[in-house]
Amino acid sequence: MKPDKFRFILVLLGILGVSAVAYGMLKGSHPVFIAGLILIIFVYIIIRKKLNDPKGNKD
Repeated sequence: MKPDKFRFILVLLGILGVSAVAYGMLKGSHPVFIAGLILIIFVYIIIRKKLNDPKGNKD
């Protein structure tokens, strides 16, 4: 997968996660809030793996 496309997907998932957390907090919807937290954690782990790649592989 191209780096630009991968980055776009990560940004989209991050925005979706933050939006879900905000919606869950404002409307009191616990499943939406938890799903948003899971998305944010997932994106964080992927970004962290890419930054700590020992080979320096950026794709």
